[in-house]
Amino acid sequence: MQLHFATSLYPDWKTVQDGAIDFSPEAAPQALNLQQPAVSYVPYDLQLNHSVAESFFRDPGLREAFGWSITEEMIHFFAAIPEYYSDAKDL
Repeated sequence: MQLHFATSLYPDWKTVQDGAIDFSPEAAPQALNLQQPAVSYVPYDLQLNHSVAESFFRDPGLREAFGWSITEEMIHFFAAIPEYYSDAKDL
């Protein structure tokens, strides 16, 4: 499988091959870095997820379109959801 994408910052089409990504349970989580001109990955962690969630929920256009009134506590909750999954599997 391939994922083709472009961004407004880097409009040239890029391709990600799923065979280049390690999906094994032992693999460290990675995030596709859309802030670079070439396909690259960065380590996924709670801080990165919080930054993404905050930029999404604080976007003025989305806030107006959906009538959102999102608190910092709500953003923290949404950003931490993958971490909750990690804790749950250890039960």
